[in-house]
Amino acid sequence: MRRQIAYGSIINIRPRTNNSMEIFDPVIRTQIDQIILNLLENS
Repeated sequence: MRRQIAYGSIINIRPRTNNSMEIFDPVIRTQIDQIILNLLENS
């Protein structure tokens, strides 16, 4: 199993402020890390 998190959004809800599908905000990335790691640990 690969231990890698991809920071891409499926839906870009703010296309004017972010023209990419990648999530660049480090705060949001940290939140995503915590959610995913919590889900994986509890599965």
